[in-house]
Amino acid sequence: MGRMMTIGELIDSLRNCRNDAVVYFGFPGFMGPTKLASYRGFYNCPALGYQPQHVDENDKKAHTLAREIEDALGKTHEGWKGGSYRYSRNDELYVANPGNTSDVLVSGLLDEGWQAVILTEYRPS
Repeated sequence: MGRMMTIGELIDSLRNCRNDAVVYFGFPGFMGPTKLASYRGFYNCPALGYQPQHVDENDKKAHTLAREIEDALGKTHEGWKGGSYRYSRNDELYVANPGNTSDVLVSGLLDEGWQAVILTEYRPS
């Protein structure tokens, strides 16, 4: 198990990609990122959601995702059983849809030019 990528490192890495690079997760199923929310496993931690991706004009682009994540940092996120949380550039980032747990965290970003792959690692809690 290595050190996980922080939100700030992901934002910076996304900004170094081509503006039009399509972003998706490296795990099976060709899933694209959605939005930042409270992680159900640890409410004080952020999670990036995912959904099926089809490689069309509606898929997330690198700079759009970077901006959306950065915009979410200034907002208050409600935990699943209460509590209000704000996330910073220094927080590690889980991968899970709202209401779900996964023990999967963002571990890196692979810039392949026309696409950017969010790398993940399973870290049992």
